[in-house]
Amino acid sequence: MTRFLGCLLLAVLLFPSGLLAQGSCTVPHGISGAPQGLTIATMPPGSGWVQLTMFRLSTRDQFDQLGSLEPYFGEGHLKTTSLLATAAVGVVTGVEVRFHLPVHSLHFGEVSGARDKVGVGDPRLSLRLGSRLLGLDPESLPVSFGLNAGVKFPGSEFPIDSQIIPLTEGQTDWELSLEFGRSLAGGSLQVIGWAGYRWRGLNEKVDRKPGNERFAYLSVGGPLSRFTWRVGVQGLSGAAPRVLGLHLPSARRSMLEVFPTLGMPIGSGFLEVGARVPIDGRNLPAGNAVSLSFFLPWGLGDGISVVGMDEFD
Repeated sequence: MTRFLGCLLLAVLLFPSGLLAQGSCTVPHGISGAPQGLTIATMPPGSGWVQLTMFRLSTRDQFDQLGSLEPYFGEGHLKTTSLLATAAVGVVTGVEVRFHLPVHSLHFGEVSGARDKVGVGDPRLSLRLGSRLLGLDPESLPVSFGLNAGVKFPGSEFPIDSQIIPLTEGQTDWELSLEFGRSLAGGSLQVIGWAGYRWRGLNEKVDRKPGNERFAYLSVGGPLSRFTWRVGVQGLSGAAPRVLGLHLPSARRSMLEVFPTLGMPIGSGFLEVGARVPIDGRNLPAGNAVSLSFFLPWGLGDGISVVGMDEFD
């Protein structure tokens, strides 16, 4: 979990030894409610934005270890409600810092009972480096680019109890991604994307190391009268996790999702409605999710460009 992400997905893993509903934010990029002001160019020093996103998922289905869609065992039902807070600020020319903090309310019910948990999830911190750090104007480049380096920390204690839903996976993760963007058709169409790799740490309490992950995101969007629209596609592919020294290829995770969003200005901020639609996956929850987010910038003028910040200088 920078994106987001900055920016948030909730996972439920079913272990053969018994049901364990586990909520985790493991994909920072491209979540519904990703910042409306998301740009490849870094922001000018002292400027920034904050965004609050409410995320809601309710599903009785999962992608199993073979990638098939099936209901949870025992009439299981997963419900998650998350508040995702993301903030970004320009530090110096070409350098930007982002912070992401989720708060989750998780519920997993089945025929034998229900488990609930509310609390702080895993925070993320990332450092973004843009072309201006090298003295290059992003508006003059064929494709604007940036480099994002992030870390995810355990936000709460990992319980050693299958009857308690953990709010964390209990380890520190590191990631690196290359970002790119371009405005087309005189700014009426914007393309933005990234591709990266996540190194996942070891949860020493249970001797479990999730598999490292490759992730990618691509979206197109633009203005539509007084609204803006964006459609994104995100892919995640994980390696086999290691549990008690054993690699478990059948437990590796993957996901392919589509994220449509529609936004409109509200006062000095921006309101956006989004959805998450899973297309394919493995060892992760299925089911559509919805989000509602409010984005508030400062020091950025009247507009936001996917490629550069010249209009704010």
